[in-house]
Amino acid sequence: MKIFELLSSFRHAPVICLLVDGMDESENGLGETSRRNKILSLVERIVNFPNTRTKIILSSRPIPEIEVKFKRCYHIILERENQGDIEKLVETHLVSLRRIWQAKLPVAMSTTLNQRLN
Repeated sequence: MKIFELLSSFRHAPVICLLVDGMDESENGLGETSRRNKILSLVERIVNFPNTRTKIILSSRPIPEIEVKFKRCYHIILERENQGDIEKLVETHLVSLRRIWQAKLPVAMSTTLNQRLN
């Protein structure tokens, strides 16, 4: 990690792109020794280097300890960006599943299920 920090702080270094995917899935122990905390601290230090030539993309589910560290950084919350598309997709597939299911069920069961679902 020290080498990465040195390269990131060297203003004549080539542009470095760092992609950290699944930060929410990383080991999260208590205190400074957890892997998640070490990675978050490294990324935070790199972001704060003046004239850094490092571009960072960090992906994670919304977790407060991660969000707090990078609240000043540019970020995209995908759930907000594509919520309508997700809802439309789920609704379309639920309607399709309901039709398939109803076609295979006996009439009495289908009527009972429809009453409970609606």
